[in-house]
Amino acid sequence: MTISNKGDAPLILNNMDTSCGCTSASIIYKGKEGPRFSMAMRGTNPKDWKQVIPPGESAHLKIYYDPNVHKTMRGPVTRSVYIFSND
Repeated sequence: MTISNKGDAPLILNNMDTSCGCTSASIIYKGKEGPRFSMAMRGTNPKDWKQVIPPGESAHLKIYYDPNVHKTMRGPVTRSVYIFSND
């Protein structure tokens, strides 16, 4: 997914969280992938992280899914990635 800053001030992403341990996400900015974030309650997400996206620029949200976390689950499932920012 693409995250675009269409505003006139820097967009500051400062945290991410997911709805389940089977899902994780990272931000790719200018070809460099940042740390992976997963479910915050697991206590393994990076601390004091931020990514600044200047006005008119974009970054990419990369989402990972690990089906082995829920080996017996069948059927449609919804998972969420939450991005925290100054917006």
